[in-house]
This record gives sequence, C-alpha cells and structure tokens, in this order.
Amino acid sequence: MDKLASDLQVKVAVHGHHHDYLDSSQRWPQQGFASFGVGMRGITAIDVDGLATVIVPGEVDNPRAYRAGNIAS
Repeated sequence: MDKLASDLQVKVAVHGHHHDYLDSSQRWPQQGFASFGVGMRGITAIDVDGLATVIVPGEVDNPRAYRAGNIAS
C-alpha cells in the first residue's frame, strides 16, 4: 500500500484493520504521505490538513495501548 500511495503521490491514506489503532506518524517522512490505521469498529475523523481525531476508539485499542506507537483515547 505504501508503494502504491507513493507512486500515486497521495497526500493522505486511510486504512482500517481488525486490530488496534496504529500510529505510523514516525514513518510519514520516509513514506512521503500521512497514513492512519483505524481500530476495529472505530471511527476516526481526518480533516483536510490530515489531522486525525479518534471519535470512537476501536474495540481493542485501549487493552493494547501498551504497545509502542499506539494511541488510545
């Protein structure tokens, strides 16, 4: 997905997974775009500047918040 987004010169990529919310912001400079992992059944609002706000955390976000790079609301 990173290669495709880079090749297409996207500014922001959003994808959902069946696991916890993953914060990939440290990789954005190398990727060349912002990407957001939304937790299982979670809701995240992303504005035109690519700023994300978790509206409803994913079902397993909080129990897995101890994992490095994760943000739990």
